[in-house]
Amino acid sequence: IGIGCDMGDGGSFSTLSVYRAIKYAVDNGARVINMSLGGRGDYKNIFQTAVTLAVNSGCVVVCAAGNDSSTDPHYPSDCEGAISVIALDETGNARADFSNYGSTKNKISAPGSPVYSTIPDNEYMRFQGTSMASPVVAAVAGMVLSVNPQLTVDEVKNIIYNSADDING
Repeated sequence: IGIGCDMGDGGSFSTLSVYRAIKYAVDNGARVINMSLGGRGDYKNIFQTAVTLAVNSGCVVVCAAGNDSSTDPHYPSDCEGAISVIALDETGNARADFSNYGSTKNKISAPGSPVYSTIPDNEYMRFQGTSMASPVVAAVAGMVLSVNPQLTVDEVKNIIYNSADDING
């Protein structure tokens, strides 16, 4: 059973589809999964099942924290085992005003405003959001694993957390 999840921009997805995608990625050897998606609501159980499956299979799961300037639970970023990424503002020294934040122990921040990204027809556009920040952390996890593929999920997370600057964002 899939629950529809509003992505905030009019788009939506099925949580069952996300679970199937994560299972497919894990079954095919993925070591890092980025989820620039999520929402508030009754998504915790299926997202937690998917994150647990991935982490137990040796996959680092990185999730966008959400863009509601809220401390309310947001899934999958608030799932146990996931790295939740908040967005930094233009200065790179403070949390972006739109970014979710809160007490989740697995939070880290990355550039989220503005970030250039590709769009169709070989063009670029400026975007903002935690969906722009989480791929930066996912890329760092991938680089860490490229240096030492034998690292566990917890070891990769510890390297990321221990090498970051604390900005109290």
